[in-house]
Amino acid sequence: MVFVDILVVGLLPRDSGKTTVSRFIAGFLRENGVAVSVFKPVSGHNWFYQYEAYLRSFECGVLFCEDIIKLRDAAGIDEPYELLNPVDFLLSPLDPFFYADRDSIGEFFIRSSIEFAQAVIGRITYVEDDKLFNTYLLNEEALHESVMTIEYIGRFLDNADEVVKPRDWREFEHILYDLTPKATSTCYNRLKSKYDVMVIESFNDAAYPCNEAFNSKYVVVVSPGRVFLYSGEDYVKVVSTLDALYRKPLRLEDVISYLKPLETFTYEPAPPEALKDLDKLLKWFKEYLGRLVNIFLKG
Repeated sequence: MVFVDILVVGLLPRDSGKTTVSRFIAGFLRENGVAVSVFKPVSGHNWFYQYEAYLRSFECGVLFCEDIIKLRDAAGIDEPYELLNPVDFLLSPLDPFFYADRDSIGEFFIRSSIEFAQAVIGRITYVEDDKLFNTYLLNEEALHESVMTIEYIGRFLDNADEVVKPRDWREFEHILYDLTPKATSTCYNRLKSKYDVMVIESFNDAAYPCNEAFNSKYVVVVSPGRVFLYSGEDYVKVVSTLDALYRKPLRLEDVISYLKPLETFTYEPAPPEALKDLDKLLKWFKEYLGRLVNIFLKG
């Protein structure tokens, strides 16, 4: 089988259903004998609201997101989480007591609306000399002003190959994005050599999460109850043109009006037991999206 990338993107910034659909695609392909990998190039998640995933990563001694746990299980592979999820950052809610004590509660609301102002730690992983190298960014400013304490992230720092301490959240964001291309490209190339299909899940509603996504043969756009399938070639042409024009991170809303889908699909909400059990998830979604994955199987 010729290597194929499938990019899965959310139409909405939150709760589009990307991970659920990506799990189905990866699991269905695996069931049909395809060597499939998953790839979540960039992710951010919240320590407080996704605590179970935090505990899983803390147990492993390396930071990774909740989505990649589900995606790796669906693909049935045993690759390191950080290889499948090269860039991840952990958010913590800010502490209103901290701001109230300084008579600056208004600043609490302002900073709580800025994602990277809540980013306490970030991990960037790249492959060097056939080994994984983990750089961690520690945002001491955010940690000091959050409800989290250093004890929650100490194990990650102890296992780091390198720890960088940005001056503030703006420098944190700048360094993270500056190091991302090397991380995604080296990890992607390591995986590409071993699998037939790569299911790449984007970050929120970003039009593309990494440069490697431009290789995608198909693009799947997900929203609650609806799925659009696009030609990867057509999608890349539109995104590349708009990227050159606007020179800003593109969202789905920036590009989708210029595209015509190859196919559209509908699906009903999955019952809770299906979201927890992969076999039940596959059985539930085959009725709605089986035809979608059969397109991938036919090449």
